[in-house]
Amino acid sequence: MDILWPFLSVIAAIVLCGNLLVSQIYKIPGQYLVVGLRLLVLIVSLPIVFFIPAPDDLRFYIAVGLNGIIAGFSDIQTFNVAAKHGGGVVSRVLPFQIFIIFIMWLILHPEIIQEYIARPLNSAGILVALAGCVYFSSHMRKCSISNDAMKSLIFPLFGYAIGFVLAKYAFDHSPFHSGVYYYILFQTVVQLPCLLACGLISDKPFIKIDLRQLFTKTIFITAGFIFVFWMIHMIAKNYANTLTPNPSYVAALVLTTPVWMLIIYKIMGHREDANAKAGIGLTISAILLSILNLN
Repeated sequence: MDILWPFLSVIAAIVLCGNLLVSQIYKIPGQYLVVGLRLLVLIVSLPIVFFIPAPDDLRFYIAVGLNGIIAGFSDIQTFNVAAKHGGGVVSRVLPFQIFIIFIMWLILHPEIIQEYIARPLNSAGILVALAGCVYFSSHMRKCSISNDAMKSLIFPLFGYAIGFVLAKYAFDHSPFHSGVYYYILFQTVVQLPCLLACGLISDKPFIKIDLRQLFTKTIFITAGFIFVFWMIHMIAKNYANTLTPNPSYVAALVLTTPVWMLIIYKIMGHREDANAKAGIGLTISAILLSILNLN
């Protein structure tokens, strides 16, 4: 079973393409996709309360609840940008969150600087990876499409980076199996009413929700596609992290999503006007940073 983790990691990377492609093709406002997705997640995950004991540490629920709210708004914007510019562009911008996570983790844990000093070769590789993130992101900004996507994804990039830190904190305060499943359930329990409440009282197009439009066949079929991809991604990634000798290897393989997106585009015969080379350079830098930092 231990040799399955590379296969599961690649599956997790590929199905991420599915979510972005669904947004690109159907172009449904992100708030409807996220709410529809979370309704389905709630229905499927709710029965776990009868089979798996819940974590008993309050810090787990605080971290997961905050992460749920941040992730909800981040996902909405990500789906909207994918609908506007295409999933390929989005897949190549999202790896920049690794750079943000690295900086945030360094601020939260300055003591690891001593570890970097003690491992100069590893640290030199990290500096090269950081320079690559900055260099290739600057070249992406010279492309009007990639630049607009990067500007639009600033909130999701920071949101996902904060979510990574909160998720790690939550899992540090919960048993492994119950933490994984109740993370999905409780995040949904917090996120869903928050998004619905904001959507019903707000007039802003970004979040506004019309219940008559929400409960339509088109919305739930599209959200159903995203639900399937999302669940496969979560299951594959969690099992890969369980089986791998080092979680950095899983993170690196999951970051190959932009490569798989280019392959899918090639099969589809879809042409892009965005700067794909700079995006792939950013992805490679993020993978290198992930491997060196987590090691």
